[in-house]
Order: sequence, then C-alpha cells, then structure tokens
Amino acid sequence: MGRVGSHTGHVAAAPDDVFAAVTDIAGLPEWNDRIQRVVTAPDALEPDAEWLVELKILGQRFQSRSRVLDIDPVARRFRYRSNPEGDPDFAIWTWEIAPASGGSRVGVSWDLNPLQFVNRVFWVRVRSRGLKRELPSSLAALDSFIKARSGAR
Repeated sequence: MGRVGSHTGHVAAAPDDVFAAVTDIAGLPEWNDRIQRVVTAPDALEPDAEWLVELKILGQRFQSRSRVLDIDPVARRFRYRSNPEGDPDFAIWTWEIAPASGGSRVGVSWDLNPLQFVNRVFWVRVRSRGLKRELPSSLAALDSFIKARSGAR
C-alpha cells in the first residue's frame, strides 16, 4: 500500500449520469484539468481494458496508461490502475457514486504507489497534497460537463 487519500463531494446530477460521465474516457479532458488529451481509448470499458492519456502535472507533460480493474454500473463503482508510460510507479483509483439529496455523492479514493526512490521521497507527498486541493474543482467541472452534455441532448 502506498499513500492513500480520498475525497467525497456532491454533483447535482443523477448517479447514473455521473457514472456515465466518469467512465466516458473520451470526455475526461473536458472536466479533468490534468488530462490534456486522450491518446487511445478502448472500444468497451470492461476489466483489463486500457487507455492512454497525456497528463500535465507540476509543469511536466507525460503519458499515462490506465487499466480497468473492475467496473460495476449497477453499484456505480469504477476502479482502475494508472501509471506513467515506462515508469514502475502506479496508482489505484476508485470512484463510487451514490444517490444523495439533489444529485449524487461522489467518492474518489487513490492509492499512490511510488516504486522509484525519488518519487517515494518527494513526488508522492507533493502529489497527494495536490490531489486533495484539485478534487473539489474536478468535481465542480464534472458537474458542469454533465450539465452541458445533458443540455446538448
């Protein structure tokens, strides 16, 4: 186990709509400021499906590959592993969406696993603090993304 953290917030949309947006790989750059673009996306999001995105974190651009560990649309739970291309470090991300008054409760947890020395000593601490600051704005952007998408229908 690495450096674990979590954030729970509210999105003013139905849980199924939130789950659909979170699992819409092509839409990730629309609400996640760190994702600059989707390089490749799977045809279907199922266990072991992979996608590749370009990230920008702390001024650095790099590609990160993610692989679905499990996905449960009924329970609205999505768990995947991501790691920078060519890098042994990895993170496990879990999204859990549940009904809440006026929309959905969205829980996001992460388990950062730095295997390289410099990342264990420095990067993981900085990134963990950054995630705690970033998640509220990411969920607000997710909410706006869902509203814009439902308005376009």
